[in-house]
Order: sequence, then C-alpha cells, then structure tokens
Amino acid sequence: MKIIKNHKLHTSTHYLTKLLLFFTVSFIVLSCEGEDGAIGPQGEQGLQGNTGESGTANIIYSEWINTGLSDNITSVNTSFTFDAPEINAEILNSGIILVYGRFFDTNNGIRVYQLPITVGVGSTRLSYLFNASSGKIEVRINSAEIIGTNDFLQQYRYVIIPQDQASKSSLDYTKMSYQEIKNILEVPFE
Repeated sequence: MKIIKNHKLHTSTHYLTKLLLFFTVSFIVLSCEGEDGAIGPQGEQGLQGNTGESGTANIIYSEWINTGLSDNITSVNTSFTFDAPEINAEILNSGIILVYGRFFDTNNGIRVYQLPITVGVGSTRLSYLFNASSGKIEVRINSAEIIGTNDFLQQYRYVIIPQDQASKSSLDYTKMSYQEIKNILEVPFE
C-alpha cells in the first residue's frame, strides 16, 4: 500500500503553525511589564519654533465714549470728534476701523449699530457717518431738515483691526453685526 502525502495541506499547516507561533511570542513580549528604570538625564534644548499666527491680541478697541452732541441741534448736519490715539498712517492705509453707536431704549434695552447707518423715516431720517484721521474719529449726523431733538445714539466706540490681523481672514468685518464682532474678536461689551 502506497501513502501519498498532500503537499499543499502540509505547506498550509506549516505556515499556519509559524503564524500562530509568531502571534503567541508577540503577545507574550508585548504584554510583559517590568519595573521602570531610572529617569535619564535632561535632553538638549530644542530649536525655537516658528512664530504662530496672532490671535485677537492685536485687536484694539475703545471704551464707550459719551456723545458730544447737544440735545437740540438747530442745523441739518452736525458733528463731534473724539480721540482715537491708536489710529495712525498704517491703520488708515491698511487696517480696518469699525465705529459703533449705542442707544439705551427703556423698552427694548441697549441697541448697538455699526456706522454708517441711516435711521428714521421721511424728514426725520438721520444718517450717522464717521471719518477717521490720524489720532481721532469724527462722527457726523446729516438730515434733510433741521435735526432738532431726536433720540440720538448716546455712546460710541471703535474697534481697530490692524492689517496683519485683517489679512489672515477672509471675513468681511464691515458686514458683521456688533455681536459677531464681539464674539469673533473677543471684544468685551462694556
């Protein structure tokens, strides 16, 4: 009687045995735990890293500034100026200057508007504009008729976004609400 060995079966069994032996040894080696050795000496100081992107640290903002307007304006336009010492030639040429006015409404709370803005209807429409120059901001109010006694914006503030900060974002800050600017640029309300 002649015995014929199946060569394929023998080869498969041989590889399966080696694979099982490999996994068993790997499991034993990797799951062994010993005591930690002594702490080695301190390594050398690493190289200085690249300067990271600036966050909102470069954003400049003012406190709220009381209006410089009288309660009764007897012309069709008026203005007042306040100091903004951070505004320089670089900011004027390449930065972003946002100006906000706020109104304290006993019924609706505090309302904040970005300038320029036109409020009211008909002959009582008031256009609030601003002009920034080195070290100051002028707020102008224009109307078709004598302005008179209106509920004017009572306080103003500015937010300056330097060119290096503004160029790092594709956001159009001039089209954002005050709330969005506060949140994105971390400008406190008060």
